[in-house]
Amino acid sequence: MLKSISWSQLIYSMTTILVIYYATILAIYYRRQVFSYARSILTKTNRKEIGIRQEPDPNNLFDLASHLASTLRLKIEEAANRNLVREELILSVQIVLKQYQKLKGTAFQLAITNLVETNTENQCFITLSDDELNMLWNG
Repeated sequence: MLKSISWSQLIYSMTTILVIYYATILAIYYRRQVFSYARSILTKTNRKEIGIRQEPDPNNLFDLASHLASTLRLKIEEAANRNLVREELILSVQIVLKQYQKLKGTAFQLAITNLVETNTENQCFITLSDDELNMLWNG
């Protein structure tokens, strides 16, 4: 039986088995990193296709909130890719929110806080307490 297998068939079979093996290892042990990397590539291409404006109108609160939401999504995604700890994540979100103090105390504050809470849970697997979420705007 072994005499009927050619070298090319053996190499092809071994290559196929190795590809399946390493794909399984990646799927089991590095699933989070692989999906984060794929998501970041898709997000970059989607941002270029959509053409997100760089600077919002400072007098329009909806534009500010929309720009802040997209900035926070990117910041939290970056934190997930870099595996930041809770304190570093909170600090980076506080730095972003400090630039948008005009939204503090408006109806948009609750929406932005909810966005931060859900994105940190879903992407970074970090659950922020209510005190930490309120501290984000005061930092």
